[in-house]
Amino acid sequence: MNFKGVVGIFQKVDDKIYVLEKSTLCALIVAMAFLAFFTVIFRLVFHKCFVGCEDIVQNMVLWCTFLGGAIGARSNSHLNINILQTYLKKGKFKLGLDILLLAVTCVVAGFLALSGYSFVLSQIDFGEDLPSLGMKLWVFQVILPYTFFIVCFRYFLGTLKKIAGVEDDSTVKMMV
Repeated sequence: MNFKGVVGIFQKVDDKIYVLEKSTLCALIVAMAFLAFFTVIFRLVFHKCFVGCEDIVQNMVLWCTFLGGAIGARSNSHLNINILQTYLKKGKFKLGLDILLLAVTCVVAGFLALSGYSFVLSQIDFGEDLPSLGMKLWVFQVILPYTFFIVCFRYFLGTLKKIAGVEDDSTVKMMV
């Protein structure tokens, strides 16, 4: 199997992950809207609220934020400072700079994934609960290492695509 074949396999894996993330994100946003709506209605009409609703919505916002970041990494649409890249014409120096920036971002995201993993392990050891839900807090925080790992994977894939000279069509696929 050649280098471009490996990149193609990684791209297919990323496509499947992307569909799952996008579906999860949509479901979370709809669920948050319904929870917020029904909480307001229950408070106004019945003068009662769902126990733990605020905790659920707060953790859903955390998940939406980090899933959105992972989805944004797929098309390299994060905030960036591209002063040098703007003035460079297409060529070997621009390609080298793109590869370097993608690789550095991959390494930083990898360190953040390891830090997130260590954080979740410490939360498991600490055993903090959400009393209103009767659940461990780390269950909700597992999104941190996952999304940073996916961001690392996506920037690694982007680096491989640049090296292999494979056209990056992630932005086009995102629109569909």
